[in-house]
Amino acid sequence: MGHRESSEGEVGGHFSMAEHADEWMEALGQKEDLMRRINESAAKAQWNNMTQTGQFKMAFSAFRKGNPKQPTHRIYQNALDESGVSSIQRKAEAIARFLIVKGSAVGDDVNCPGCNIGFTKNTYQQTFCKEKKKGYSSCKDFINNWFDAKRLAQTLKITGGSK
Repeated sequence: MGHRESSEGEVGGHFSMAEHADEWMEALGQKEDLMRRINESAAKAQWNNMTQTGQFKMAFSAFRKGNPKQPTHRIYQNALDESGVSSIQRKAEAIARFLIVKGSAVGDDVNCPGCNIGFTKNTYQQTFCKEKKKGYSSCKDFINNWFDAKRLAQTLKITGGSK
């Protein structure tokens, strides 16, 4: 190593070993991979040092930014899952919000059981927010499919999904 012709930019015909190492690593395609791994390990360390709430906020904003056309209930549930909230905890939280909304009066400010977005209850039977994105299920459909085994099985059969 270190035996090559000097280039115009090298003073006195010398080059540094660091420059040579950079050229060698780039030639092997390893420099980018090494930098990516360093950045990933730093991001993992930052993620692991965050509280679950911090992890949720970061995941929610990342999912929202990366998937702007997705309905909020998908983004919300994916962010909860990513931040370590189990399916049982997510279902318990959704059931609690559902019961709160059912028991609230018209005009009360409540949170949707599917996406946790706040809304004002307009009619006595309103239980979910009114967000609907073309081509996707609403929060009402999402919760009903999630909680009813027959509906979930039918949805998975139609969409070709797996449990």
